[in-house]
Amino acid sequence: MVKIVDDEIPPEVVEMEFEAQEYAKLAGFPLQLPEIIRNNQGNSKTGIKIHINKLNRLVLMSFVDGYQLELMSDISDILLKYIGNRLAHYSLVMQGFDHPAAHRNHRWNLAEAGQHQDKIGLVEDPEKQALLAWGFAAWEQLESDLKSLPWQFIQGDMNRENILVR
Repeated sequence: MVKIVDDEIPPEVVEMEFEAQEYAKLAGFPLQLPEIIRNNQGNSKTGIKIHINKLNRLVLMSFVDGYQLELMSDISDILLKYIGNRLAHYSLVMQGFDHPAAHRNHRWNLAEAGQHQDKIGLVEDPEKQALLAWGFAAWEQLESDLKSLPWQFIQGDMNRENILVR
């Protein structure tokens, strides 16, 4: 499997992702995660030029067999509970992991969700706008509490496209 990382993502973020995978594996996380295949110089990434962008980084990873959850037509409660259990297990395994790049501010940081509030108007459906406004209002009530909670590295990008099932 090949992952192409554009020049907008700092190299330390890519390294953090791979160190987290290695940490989870060494800490006993039971599910198969992709492994990085190093190039002939021992590096985890190789610079490549693609005509549509500037310099990118190519990372070769082992293939993990499975089906995207998004493509499944029948998702049982048992499967959803299993996925939740695995995510909780991953969080427990990762309690000791830290990396400087994990402390960056980025658009997916839930503690900084307010940075997107001005985009509510981009949603055309009034009902969805109202739901977003309600969600941001609830977030604002909890914002100071969220910032005071202990920090831990988590997998914050679990969605139907990122979950493989067999």
